[in-house]
Amino acid sequence: RPAARRVEQAQEAVRSAEATLSQAQSDYRRDKPLFDQKVISAYDFEHTETNLKTADANLQRLKQAQQEAEVGLSYAIIRSPFTGVIVDKLANIGDLAAPGRPLFTLYEQGRLWLEASVPEEMLSRIRIGATLPLRIDARGRDLKGTVVEIVPSSDPATRTIAVRVRLEDTREMVPGMFGRLLIPAASEQVLTVPAAAVIRAGQLTMTDVIEQGRVGRRMIQLGRALGDRFEVYSGLSAGETVVLR
Repeated sequence: RPAARRVEQAQEAVRSAEATLSQAQSDYRRDKPLFDQKVISAYDFEHTETNLKTADANLQRLKQAQQEAEVGLSYAIIRSPFTGVIVDKLANIGDLAAPGRPLFTLYEQGRLWLEASVPEEMLSRIRIGATLPLRIDARGRDLKGTVVEIVPSSDPATRTIAVRVRLEDTREMVPGMFGRLLIPAASEQVLTVPAAAVIRAGQLTMTDVIEQGRVGRRMIQLGRALGDRFEVYSGLSAGETVVLR
């Protein structure tokens, strides 16, 4: 409030000075023809001129003081760079503000982004401005985002690079939620087997294979689940016939 009060006082002083200047200008317009006609003395007209100059100088001085008071008030007002929601208050009344010291944590609903750690070998598949699919697990939603930043530095411990993706749809989203960035992988050929052909016994995985008209059971090692099929690492060869359970 003290800073705001100084601004109010400065504004009142400027208004008073403007009224004084207006009166001085009116006196000058009245006395100038009278002086030219030698109705009033040079001494009286010089007094009128002096009052006009003094009033004008005083107004300029008070306007400068008002501007300085307004600048001082601006330092006492905290303005957010955007319309958002305060999620954390980091300062209390009476605390001394300092450059670089945060006062609040805010977020804007329409400006959320996903930050993902991308393995170095996959970076060639990402570029600024690219639209990529992503998944927010907590909401069970699949949506898209635009790559807006790729940090030009790799984490030596994880060999990953931070990538920031702006979300196109932020409904029901809040900061801190977990999400996954889905990066299209290069095409590859893999051997798969139908899930219905897999036999599980404890930690063992097997399948029945038809060889020379007979059914034989064989141990296999499986990899990723690909829809209703499993990738086969070992135990089968391309072209072999398996039995569906």
